[in-house]
Amino acid sequence: MADEFIISIDIGTSKTVVMVAEEVKGKLQVKGYAENPSLGVDKGLITDIDLVSKVIKKTMKEVGESCDRNLSNANVSINISDACLSVINHSSPLRIKGKITKNKVISAIELASAVTIPANNEELHSVVNDFIINDGSPDSLVTHQPIGMEAQTLKANMHIVSVSERNVENVMQSISKSDLGATQIVLDSMAISEAYISKEEKENGVCLVDIGAGVSNFSIFIKGGLAYSAIVPLGGNKITEDIAYAFDTSLEQAESLKIEHGHVQVSLPKEDKLIEFFQNHNSQERYLSSYDLIEVVKKSYSKLFSDIRKEINSKKYNLKAGFVLTGGASKIPGCAELFMKSTSTKTKLGRVNENRITGNVAIISNPIYASALGLLLYEGNESYLEVVQLSEKTGLLDKIKGKFREF
Repeated sequence: MADEFIISIDIGTSKTVVMVAEEVKGKLQVKGYAENPSLGVDKGLITDIDLVSKVIKKTMKEVGESCDRNLSNANVSINISDACLSVINHSSPLRIKGKITKNKVISAIELASAVTIPANNEELHSVVNDFIINDGSPDSLVTHQPIGMEAQTLKANMHIVSVSERNVENVMQSISKSDLGATQIVLDSMAISEAYISKEEKENGVCLVDIGAGVSNFSIFIKGGLAYSAIVPLGGNKITEDIAYAFDTSLEQAESLKIEHGHVQVSLPKEDKLIEFFQNHNSQERYLSSYDLIEVVKKSYSKLFSDIRKEINSKKYNLKAGFVLTGGASKIPGCAELFMKSTSTKTKLGRVNENRITGNVAIISNPIYASALGLLLYEGNESYLEVVQLSEKTGLLDKIKGKFREF
């Protein structure tokens, strides 16, 4: 039965991945996975619903066969990446004068959630970061669980994410045409944080950067909650394009050069090497210097990292835990080292939290599957009432499944 599983679908610019997991002794265990090249997707956005649904159907069929399960009409979690992303951090004090009840908490959340969403956008996540009791007073207190405390005022700090209505509709239509059931749509970087960022890192201040093929998503977590989310419209494909332009070769050849010979390590190799390749409109073999290739790749990555740094520096967050990198384009040797040099902040490659999810090491240790893994784990906290209701359930799978929306 499909209800025994949680299923994630990662629709990326270059690939579509489906994963199936079940709960085993309090952890999720990946039981099946399949991937196919994406069609009808550009820079993370769906441009052709029919093509996308065709790829989803094919991949769902393959993953069902891999774990010997019928997954028709299954509930799924699916990612979304949107250049029209809007982020609003908002809070407003509610006068209490007495003991805080569940209804008072809900009222504080409703007050803090009363914001104007940009035209043509739809609210995707409304996250309660924390609560402040008696803000501005000597006895003020920040807490994640205010019920039962005495207070004069209660303030809910909200992080509200909205995306294009059209993009949400395209995702929903793609799922509907794939003959799947209820859907949970999650912002890419928020999903990935579930698998790659620890509670301690979120408390100390950390930025998760997912470098995909078409775009790079990042989210900043401060004091345990989400503080900022954004998208830079550059990713691994731009690196490939720069290589193709520099050496007058095809995108396919440039991708091979990047994967097989590219790196961004700060120090050059001791010896330069000649690399065989073919130029456009020239059937004869040509050779390029490995140093020249590395220079092009470094320059391209440095531009990407500079754009991310400028976006983050403008917010002036204190990232004590530094940066965590994920995504397929982070696999290039030296990526974390170059990013740390660019930002002057400690940086590491992400590692999946195996205390929460397990499976084939080749899958769960590969950063190209970061989004699919994070989607399996994502529970969210779209409203405090839902959190209270979910906490009354016993299983991890029940908590996750409580978050789905019907068509």
